[in-house]
Amino acid sequence: MQTHPIERAPHSATPDRSAADRAAADRAAREPVAAPQRTAAPRLADAQRDEAPVAVPRGGRFVGLLVFRGRASVLGELCGDVVADGALRVGPEA
Repeated sequence: MQTHPIERAPHSATPDRSAADRAAADRAAREPVAAPQRTAAPRLADAQRDEAPVAVPRGGRFVGLLVFRGRASVLGELCGDVVADGALRVGPEA
């Protein structure tokens, strides 16, 4: 059985680029990159800030154990126990 050596094409690490392409790449590499603009987070109105996240929405029903930390609101029907480390607001229709 005869073996033949594999001929390989000459390989260049970087493709040929024109002088204009190289100059443009050099200019782009030296240009400063603008920092992203920082914006302030939107502020909540006082009424929104005082509202607690809704655990049971109006018209909803929850059966079981409600456990939370912080603030929560129950606006719907709650049948079960509540374990809280915070404040629970119970709506008028709950």
